[in-house]
Amino acid sequence: MQRQTRMSAALCLAGLLAGCRGVSDREMLESKLRQQEDQLAEVSSQLQLAQSELAATQRTADALRRQLADRGRDVLAIEQEAVLHRAAEIRVQSWLSGGFERDGQPGDDGLRALVVPVDASGDTVKLSGAIDIELFDLSRSATEQLIAHRQFPPDQVAALWHRGMIGTGYLIELAWDRTPAKPELTLHVKLTAPDGREFHTTQPIKVLPPESNSEAGGASRSANRPVSFDTNATNVPSNVGRRLDKSPGSAPSPAKQPPTDKPVLHTSDRFTEETIPRLR
Repeated sequence: MQRQTRMSAALCLAGLLAGCRGVSDREMLESKLRQQEDQLAEVSSQLQLAQSELAATQRTADALRRQLADRGRDVLAIEQEAVLHRAAEIRVQSWLSGGFERDGQPGDDGLRALVVPVDASGDTVKLSGAIDIELFDLSRSATEQLIAHRQFPPDQVAALWHRGMIGTGYLIELAWDRTPAKPELTLHVKLTAPDGREFHTTQPIKVLPPESNSEAGGASRSANRPVSFDTNATNVPSNVGRRLDKSPGSAPSPAKQPPTDKPVLHTSDRFTEETIPRLR
């Protein structure tokens, strides 16, 4: 009997302890839930305050932008401001950069370069601004190394934007101020953004200088060009479209006759009853 009484008392004590533990765990969970709700309410309040401050700042910026526009000052659009903050550097794309030729004579007449503004990830951004481009031939004397230089204000830079399948950026053409002496040149580009930041890049460029047109080189280039058969042209070679005579005043040779031993082609109108082909 005493043993049963002790067992009942132990069971009651275990149940009491389990009930107390369950109540304690529930109260702890409820406390943590209340803390999370308080933190969420505080974050929501801070977010609303930040949104209100952002809206007020945007209204102030719009008002300042209108004032600048009324005074005749250049004002960036919101989209341009976003691009301005994304821009990280400028590059010269080597695929679409090099010498160009226009006059039909051997040797390049100038330089064509594709300047590409990019962000920190290397993606192209259409950053506006002024471009200053310089081309150097370091093989010349110090006073003659600058062989081409041009400056483009922002309104002209906008018209230079080029979008192609293998390259997008500002496509710039630069004629020689001094003819290059060597094919290896150095290109330097500076883009000044509307906020005053300057982006620089330097790139080696290869061209074909006009002075490199030796007699052999000129003959090689002429040989690679298609021959013009314009009979009205004054520079048609004497051996094109006419026969070179061996001596002045010699009579032209007679036209070449076809060989007499050429086999005769028997057509259907020449067949006889004996020679007509028959199936066996």
